[in-house]
Amino acid sequence: MKKLIITLVSLVVIAAGLIFSGPFIAINGIKSSVKEKDSDRLSTYIEFDLLKKNLKEQFNSEMLKATSADPDNNPLGVMVAGFASQVVDGLLDTYLTPSSIALLLEGEKPDQYRSTFNDQAPAKQETSEPLEKYSVKFVSHDRFYVYTKGNYDQEIKIVLQRFGLDWKVTNIIFDGLY
Repeated sequence: MKKLIITLVSLVVIAAGLIFSGPFIAINGIKSSVKEKDSDRLSTYIEFDLLKKNLKEQFNSEMLKATSADPDNNPLGVMVAGFASQVVDGLLDTYLTPSSIALLLEGEKPDQYRSTFNDQAPAKQETSEPLEKYSVKFVSHDRFYVYTKGNYDQEIKIVLQRFGLDWKVTNIIFDGLY
């Protein structure tokens, strides 16, 4: 009976260790993937369908705020607000890639290095290591927040959610990036 209790307690401790260390293992994997510019490995830490849905809601909300701030002074704002969802869908389909997400996690704008007029990218400003300084918060047994600062001191909140034993990015909430 004593061996059974010790075995059960050991299993509970191991399970708790896996649950509580999982997000930190994912954060270190994301950091090294971004630093090494390994988009294939980074994509294993991202739940793209859920991230796209969450970013779409976030951008639609911001576009609606911007276009319908004062409908009396901006009569076209209501019409533009109607197209906001379609514009956001197109942008997310284009820019929601592992390399663009790596730029977002570094606090950069994904289109900052793309140019429609020439193929040369502007000189990149000196950047710090991705996720160099961050704070964390367990919200529940299957949700975890990572708070960090981008290169321009905007706050970035990365939401990780547990899928079995794996932790994946399901939302990136940023303040002042766009």
